[in-house]
Amino acid sequence: MDVTYYYKNRIEEFSKIESHYFNKEKKIPFIRLEIIIFSILFFYIIFSFNIFIAIAFLVVAIIGFIIVVKYDDTLISKNKYYNNLKIINEKELKHIENNEYSYPNGSGYINNEHWYSSDLDLFGNFSLFQYINRTTLKFSSDILADWLLNKADTEEIKLRQESILELKNKIDWRQDLIIAGLKNNAENNDVQKILGWIKEPSVFINKKSFILVCKVLPVITIISIILSFVYIPVVIPILLVFLHLLIINNTKNNIKIIHVQVSKNVNLLKAYTDIISVIEKEKFQSQTLQLLYNNIKNASQSIKYLTKILNNLDFRFNILVHPIINTLFLFDFHNVVKLERWKQNNVHNTVKWFLSVGEFEVLSSFANLSFNNPDWVFPKISAHHFIIKAKNIGHPLLNQKQRVCNDFELTGISKIDLITGSNMSGKSTFLRTIGLNIVLASIGSCVCAKEFTLSPVQVLTSMRINDSLEENTSSFYAELKRIELIIKLTEQKEKVFLLLDEILRGTNSNDRHIGSIALIKQLIKNEAIGIVATHDIPLSELSLELPNNVENFNFDVKVNDNELFFDYKLNNGICKSLNASILMRKMGIKI
Repeated sequence: MDVTYYYKNRIEEFSKIESHYFNKEKKIPFIRLEIIIFSILFFYIIFSFNIFIAIAFLVVAIIGFIIVVKYDDTLISKNKYYNNLKIINEKELKHIENNEYSYPNGSGYINNEHWYSSDLDLFGNFSLFQYINRTTLKFSSDILADWLLNKADTEEIKLRQESILELKNKIDWRQDLIIAGLKNNAENNDVQKILGWIKEPSVFINKKSFILVCKVLPVITIISIILSFVYIPVVIPILLVFLHLLIINNTKNNIKIIHVQVSKNVNLLKAYTDIISVIEKEKFQSQTLQLLYNNIKNASQSIKYLTKILNNLDFRFNILVHPIINTLFLFDFHNVVKLERWKQNNVHNTVKWFLSVGEFEVLSSFANLSFNNPDWVFPKISAHHFIIKAKNIGHPLLNQKQRVCNDFELTGISKIDLITGSNMSGKSTFLRTIGLNIVLASIGSCVCAKEFTLSPVQVLTSMRINDSLEENTSSFYAELKRIELIIKLTEQKEKVFLLLDEILRGTNSNDRHIGSIALIKQLIKNEAIGIVATHDIPLSELSLELPNNVENFNFDVKVNDNELFFDYKLNNGICKSLNASILMRKMGIKI
């Protein structure tokens, strides 16, 4: 299927439907005005003949006006819905055709101390996170980031693959999920505030006698007010109202604290309600999706009830209505008791709801990734340690028109592949290609390859090592710290896959060569597996000394009339062509 053509068709379809509702909606103000004018006119005419018929006509006219207003609201809602669908599909089209990323980039998750995060461009502009991300809620993006940073076990990978495959072709459902999350503008809210409130001990719920008094007292007060007009002295309802005021004064501080804790999250709760409603309407077959569905089954009604309570508490900001209803009915107190009772009944459910919604959004994001890349495959996970076998593997963040794919295979332990090559020939890009696809495979996603088999393994990189002013460390020392970690893990026989680019670059060439040889030999002794990219051509002579452990590959460059041409294809053997001198001459250095 041509995904570009598919999205263009959807954009055209939704644009037409949006225009249809927009044109209908434009006529409604005139219809409303006509109803008002003709209603007044006919009421005046009929009133002169029969007042009762005129009143009846006016009631019918008002009902008709309300129906038109509701119809107008429906048209506006439909128009907005199809406009959002059009925008979502336009974003997907730009994403595919121009590599324009419009979703959050996850820069807040950048962690330079992580095993591979910075080296593989997991977060930030044009990152893997931004490429995949279709989540609308912060809690969901937290889960996506956590998946990218931590590999899953084999069984979980298979369950996620099954779920993603099921959601892949549920296009309408997936885009409805996005609309539901975005329409309440809840992406900046943090669900941890609600979870924190739920875990806090309740203030009023255990005061049974006090709650009973506060239930009965308003009833007695209202009855006494009514009776004071005929039977009883007015001082009695005044005293009762004064008692109300005492209760309000004694509870107002706690009520204010509780209200502030949760009232700011009304939009977030609405977003969760809308998303859960979308999920509840769908049927799922895979084991994981059914489990997530069961976790949130009927949750939307419970959250709607909570949202209603929070909206009631917001009457505290209404200076005209609130003083009356709160004084007579202890309105705030009863709503806070309802809040605490809701919390008591749902303390164990709420975390499950949020986690399930988050995982639905994350799985939907990966399903979108798979749909947008129909030529990508789901990897086979091998129980044998170790194998990585890829056919036509490419960098997932490069546009398909720019992407150059290669075949790659590495099997067994105590194996290091050395990749030599000239500047800009593609060595570092290839390392990231392998690393990113291993990360994707290890979390249950499809990968940018025609075929891909992988043993469960933890990626560990040393590619971009920067100075740290905060820690007062040089890049060389920072690299030594990373190498220290690598040695420690390999000595412990951890199943890691190493991606090392220009190791020990911070020292002189002689020390770097000696140190690199020693490190590679030590890694082989520790049964390590990985790829080392280097400009150090003599390092490739290790394959003669350790033919069963070291294999040479290269990225070559073609030179024609002092012009460089890169094909970015991985070749067997040692690189023979170097381009640094040509580049320096082009810059004006006379050599």
